[in-house]
Amino acid sequence: MVAKHPSLPRVAQTDVQTPDHGRFVAGRYLIKGEIARGGMGVVYRAFDESRAVEVALKQLLPDCAQTPRLAALFEREYQTLANLSHPRIIRVFEFGISDSRPYYTMELLAGGQDLQTLAPVGFVQACLWLRDVATSLALLHVRGLVHRDVTPRNVLTTSDEHVKLLDFGALASFGVAEDVLGTPPYIPPEVMRREPLDQRSDLFSLGALAYFMLTGQNAFPARRFEDLIELWRSRPLAPSKLVPEIPAALDQLVFALLSDDPRARPSGAAEVIERLNTIARLGSEPAADAYELAKAYLTNVRLVGRVAPLAVVRSVVEQAFRGEPSCALIVGEAGVGRSRLLAEATLEAQLGGAVVLRAEATNAHPFATAQLLASALLDTLPLESRAGARLDLTVLASLGAEFATRLGAEAQARVPFAAGQWGDQVFEALQRWFSRIAAKINLVLSVDNLERADEASVALLSTLVKGRKGLRLAVLATYKAEDLGSASSVLKAFHQSAELVSLEPLAAKDTADLLRTIFGEAPNLLRCSQWIHGLTAGRPLHCIELVDTLLRSGSVRFVDGSWFLPADRPDVSVSDSLASALASRLAPLSAAARALAEALCLVQGAITFELCAALARRNESNAYGLLDELVQYRVLTVDGRHCRFSNDAARQVLAAAMTEEGKQRRHRELGELMLD
Repeated sequence: MVAKHPSLPRVAQTDVQTPDHGRFVAGRYLIKGEIARGGMGVVYRAFDESRAVEVALKQLLPDCAQTPRLAALFEREYQTLANLSHPRIIRVFEFGISDSRPYYTMELLAGGQDLQTLAPVGFVQACLWLRDVATSLALLHVRGLVHRDVTPRNVLTTSDEHVKLLDFGALASFGVAEDVLGTPPYIPPEVMRREPLDQRSDLFSLGALAYFMLTGQNAFPARRFEDLIELWRSRPLAPSKLVPEIPAALDQLVFALLSDDPRARPSGAAEVIERLNTIARLGSEPAADAYELAKAYLTNVRLVGRVAPLAVVRSVVEQAFRGEPSCALIVGEAGVGRSRLLAEATLEAQLGGAVVLRAEATNAHPFATAQLLASALLDTLPLESRAGARLDLTVLASLGAEFATRLGAEAQARVPFAAGQWGDQVFEALQRWFSRIAAKINLVLSVDNLERADEASVALLSTLVKGRKGLRLAVLATYKAEDLGSASSVLKAFHQSAELVSLEPLAAKDTADLLRTIFGEAPNLLRCSQWIHGLTAGRPLHCIELVDTLLRSGSVRFVDGSWFLPADRPDVSVSDSLASALASRLAPLSAAARALAEALCLVQGAITFELCAALARRNESNAYGLLDELVQYRVLTVDGRHCRFSNDAARQVLAAAMTEEGKQRRHRELGELMLD
C-alpha cells in the first residue's frame, strides 16, 4: 500500500495567519501563526507563556490523531529526536497531548530558509550543505535508522551558515518498511520494490537532493509514486549539462548516489563526506566543529543492558495508571546510569500520554524539592494547576512571592516551619493539590538524586503514593547506593514503600553494545571495548568519559564522518576512576568558567540563568560565553530559564577539588547575591 506522505515541509520565514491564531495548546502555548502544513500535521510558531520564549510547535491533525498507527509514528519521531543531540539536527523540547491531539515543541529557526526556496546554488555551497546533511544522517545510520524523507523542504539554513535536518515523521529502522512514505522525487527504488532499507536508501535521497540543489530541477520529477517506475528507466541529464561549471567529479558522485542498485552507491555517509571534501576542496571540518559533531555521538547514548530494570519501572508506572499510586526507586553506585534509566522511563510515560514533572532534589529549605515539582506543574499545566490550587491558595502562596505570583495570588507571610516540623498546613495543601491533578490525569513525579532532598518533600512523596485508590500517580526517583546506610528515618520509610530497582555495572557484552551505539561497526571496536570494560568495570558514565578523553587526546579520531579506533590500548594517561576521568575533562576550563561552575555546584535549588549572569558579572565576565564554555565541556546543560549539571558526578568532582577557603569564598559570593 502507498501511504499518504506525512511530512511537514518546512519552518519558513513568514507565518500564515489561520483560524488557529490566538488559540492555546495545553493552556500554555499561544499560537501566533502557521509555519507549514502537511498530510499528517501542522507546524505553528508559538509563544511558550510558562518560559517566555518562542518555539515551533508541531501537532497532529484531528483525523490523524485518531489513527493509532499515525499517532505511533508521531511519538516515534519525538522519541528519536529527544534521544539525539547533534548540531545539524533540529532540537526538540516538550511532548504532550492537547484536545486529544499529540504535539511537541522544537527550536524555532528564525529567519531560516529551506533549500527548496534557495536552489539552485553554486556547487561549492551545495557541497558544504550536503556535507552538513550527510553528518546528521551518519548519526542516524549508526543507530540503525533511516530518515526516509531527505528533501529540500526538510533542510533549513541556520544563522551560522550551516543547515539543519528536520521532519523525522517517516523515520524507520533498517529492514523492510511497513509503508511507502516520502516525497516521490526523492524515494529510492528499493522502497517501491519492498526491499530492505539501510543507510544507502537515504544516500539515494541525498543524491536527489544534490541534483535539485545544483540544478533547481528534480532528477526524477514524479508527482505520484506510480510515475517513478517509468522515470527510473532513463538516466537524467548530468548536472553539468544544465550548469556547466559543475565539475565532472560531482556529476559522478551524484550519479553514484542515484544508482538503481544500492550496492553501486557509496557505502555510507562517511564516503560521501570524503568525496564532497575532495570535489569542492573543503578540507575536513574545522577542529572545533569536528569535536562538536563527535560529541553528538557521546550525548544521549542509547540505553543498553537495562531491559529487566526498565521493565520493573514500566510495571510500576502501569500500576499507577490503573489507579494504584506507586513508586520506583532506582538505586546504584555513581556512574552506573541511574539518571539515564530515569530519563528513559519518564520519556516512555510521557509518550504514553502522562504528564511528567521533573526535579533534581535539593534541601535548600523545607519543601524545596516539592516546590520544584510544583513549579514544573505550573509550567506544564498552567490552567489546570492554578484551578487545582484555588482551594488552598493562601497556604500555597506562602511558599514565596514568585510562586504566589505564578499561582495568581498575593504573596502571603510564610507559614512558620518550627524546628523538627514541616508546616502541617503546607504539607496538607501540597498533598491535596497534587492529588486533585492525579485524580484527573496520569501524573509522574520524577526526582533525581533523592538522597539530597529535604525531609518534608520526601515525606510528601511517600504520603502521596500511600494515598487513596483512584489517583493515577507514579513517583520515580534515583538514589545513590553509597548513601543508603546513612539515610534518615524518613528516607528509609520511603525506601520501604518503593519498588527497589538495583542497577549493576554492565556486562562486557553490554559495554561493547554501548560503544557500538557511538562508533557503529568501526574497525577495532571489539578490541577497544575489552580494555575499556576492564578499566571502567562496566560503568556507563565512566565509559563515556574515557571515550571523551581519548577523543581529546587524538587516540580516537572522528574525521569526515568516520571513527578511527586504536588497535591496542593507547599510550596516553587514561583514568581508572570516574572522578579522575571527569577531572581530566574539566582541566581545560578557563579560570572564569571554573569559578562559575564551582559556585553553581554549591547551589541548593534551581540554577537559573539570572543567577549565572549575576555570578558572571561579579567576576567581570560574560555570562553567555561562560555558559557556552560549560555546555561545550558537558558540565552544564541549559533548558529554557534553567541550567543543570550534566551529571551529579561532575558536580561532586568540582566540589571535592575546592579547598575549604575556596568553598567559603564561593559561599560568600552566593550569600551576597542573595542579600542583593
